[in-house]
Amino acid sequence: MTHEVIMPALGMAQDTGLIVAWQKAPGDAVAAGDILFEVETDKSTVEVEAGHDGFVAALFAEAGEEAPVGSVIALISAEKPEQPIQASLSSTAAPEPVVATQTTPAAVPEDGPGDGPKSEPATAPAKKPVPAPTKPGGPILASPKARRLAAEQGLELGSLVAAGVPQPYHVADLETLKALPSAAAAAGGAASAHITARVAKGTFTDFLSWLDGQATHDAVWAAFAAASLRAVTGADALVVRVDHPVLGRSAVFADPDLGPLSAALPADTDAAPALILRDLTGSRITGGRFGAAGAPTLTVATAGDDLALTLDFAPDQLGTDAAIALLEGFAGRLDEPLRQLL
Repeated sequence: MTHEVIMPALGMAQDTGLIVAWQKAPGDAVAAGDILFEVETDKSTVEVEAGHDGFVAALFAEAGEEAPVGSVIALISAEKPEQPIQASLSSTAAPEPVVATQTTPAAVPEDGPGDGPKSEPATAPAKKPVPAPTKPGGPILASPKARRLAAEQGLELGSLVAAGVPQPYHVADLETLKALPSAAAAAGGAASAHITARVAKGTFTDFLSWLDGQATHDAVWAAFAAASLRAVTGADALVVRVDHPVLGRSAVFADPDLGPLSAALPADTDAAPALILRDLTGSRITGGRFGAAGAPTLTVATAGDDLALTLDFAPDQLGTDAAIALLEGFAGRLDEPLRQLL
């Protein structure tokens, strides 16, 4: 007996699902509770169980392809198939007709007199799915656990894409990510630049009290940082990531400066940040030279009655004059926070 596996509907407005990765290859044994594949929608990445015990007889799509909701994307047979099938949506016009005739494991015709010619998918040797290459700026294929750990550790999955590491990414790939050279080193070993500033923290502290919880501390940091960078670069869209190394957490914001602070909420996006803000105000660290990361990095620390600001950047990320203007603008907003509301 052969069971069909269909692309599930994970949202009311979902028409297709992006297959992030197959956890089983054609011919593999599988249990009903095993994770068969990971699917990504516009809001989440979900691990989908096989639902049946048996063997993977056919996969009708490859990692990196989008399949319509309700379409058959795999077959699970009760017995081990002799010739498991691996097909691609781009090369297979419609797997449904094949499924309709699948009454035996993997629907492989038996050899013998009178048999018709075998179809190409049935005679093709089984192969492991090959992830489709992702264009720069496109979706990054990664498991939910890898995404979560990368965010918690302040790691950029986009750096793996830039380094040519094959997708999809799993937890083990984070070790590869940690070992990658910095963007500055990859650009030829150019030393990162480093400028500092100080501003009295009293006015900013009073401003946070005045907000009275209408906006989170992270949202305020992100909005001030984004506005300062936008004033320098004129960018239409900006993503800012706020890191808390001491607490081991991060939050990402998309264009947090373009609306009221109360509307600045963490965003679910894979886009690489244009600016990173490292919040050390709750620690004993008062500053330092941290080197360039994947984006210009603003570090805020407490030094007595002041906020100590540090901007680390690589020459290919930001020009010197632009960096000075960015830090001056950010310090000015901390000194006169009501500027952000005008």
